[in-house]
Amino acid sequence: MSNERVARQAREWHTLMNSGVADEATRQAFEGWLHADRANKQAYFDLEQMWRDLDFAAVSAEVDVAGALQEAARPRRWTYSGRRAVAVLAGSAGLCLAALALFLGGVPHAPAGQPPATLSVEVPDYATAVAEVREVLLEDGTRVTLGPKSEMNVTFTSDSRNVILLAGEAFFEVTADPQRPFFVSADDTLVRVVGTKFDVKRAPGDVHVSVLEGVVDVMKPRALEPDRVRQTGAVETKRLVAGQKIIAAASLPAVKEIEQAQPGAWRSGRLAYEDASLSEIIADLNRYSDRPIRIAGGGVAEVRLTTAFRSSEIEAWLDVLARSQGLTLEDQGKEGLLIRPLR
Repeated sequence: MSNERVARQAREWHTLMNSGVADEATRQAFEGWLHADRANKQAYFDLEQMWRDLDFAAVSAEVDVAGALQEAARPRRWTYSGRRAVAVLAGSAGLCLAALALFLGGVPHAPAGQPPATLSVEVPDYATAVAEVREVLLEDGTRVTLGPKSEMNVTFTSDSRNVILLAGEAFFEVTADPQRPFFVSADDTLVRVVGTKFDVKRAPGDVHVSVLEGVVDVMKPRALEPDRVRQTGAVETKRLVAGQKIIAAASLPAVKEIEQAQPGAWRSGRLAYEDASLSEIIADLNRYSDRPIRIAGGGVAEVRLTTAFRSSEIEAWLDVLARSQGLTLEDQGKEGLLIRPLR
């Protein structure tokens, strides 16, 4: 398939998926197109990145992006002259309009004698936005719930099933297949299962694994290549059963019993923590909140808490936190929220 045709299809899908009228059948059809070819993923990722750039630039450029996109939805043929744009489009408004022209259907030609600009970005197989929770059905029947602001790659072979959690959190309901073990790698931690339900979260400096059903092995192999760790006798390994958890940092500590925070409770909007640092909790909240939340000074980040609340009640919880811990919660407008000690 030509690059031009892929780019056109990506634009059509992007417009449809952001129209507010896409139903489940449309979403499934989109997933089929997206994962049919890596070129499709790259083209769609480029549009998503361009949209984020437009969102940032549009305000200062005073460009009505929403209006332009509505206009773009009308059937018409768009043309774009890159040579003319080089001469005319200058400044922030020009850059925004140039990006918008690309989005709406044209790829500018590079000036004579200059190679076209290229962008090489590793595109995750699956990704979610802030506050988005997404359920993914893998080809073997395994169901993955991907938490907010999370990314993962998936590779299946004839004798193994491999997932890389690149960012965020995911809950796995793995279809049993003794002939093909299921591996999840996150940072330098590897989880191996046959069939079970468990949660994996990448946190600042460590990886959290907790088990709802079944058994998992958590390992620290030096090289995260599942094919090399099938014989794990020489690899640092801890086995977890239902109701247990581990926080893997540079090494594997003792396995602990889960007391309150049921694995995967976040799927229903409940965030629960047992003896967690405030820095870990705030890192999670920043995956749910459109407003950045920061911590400043005085060892506040290391305050440890056992708590539970709804993901829809983040700011209310922060207010309670500030009052109960002798902290101040400052609303800094566009800069977000700042948690700091009382002066």
